[in-house]
Amino acid sequence: MLKSSSPSQAAINIRKALEDATDLHEAAKTIGSITIELVRSVGFDVMPNPSKRIPNHHRIVHPDGIAGFSEENLARLSDVFTNTTGN
Repeated sequence: MLKSSSPSQAAINIRKALEDATDLHEAAKTIGSITIELVRSVGFDVMPNPSKRIPNHHRIVHPDGIAGFSEENLARLSDVFTNTTGN
C-alpha cells in the first residue's frame, strides 16, 4: 500500500514511480483507501517498506504472520476499505 495524503495522490505516485507498468496504471483507476487506525481495528498493522522508486510504500502485516491472512481476516480487512475511482 502507499501512504499518501489522498487516494488520487497515491495513484499519481504509482504512475510516476512505475511509468512503464501500464497494466498497473489501469488497475490504479480504482483506489482502495483506508486509515492505519482502521487496519489496526481489524487486527492487522502497517509497516514501512520503502523502495527506491516508491519511498512511501508500506506493507500490511498480521501478528500471526501468514496464518493471520485467513479468508475470515481478509474479509474483515476488505470491509473497512473504501474504493475511490481515480483518473
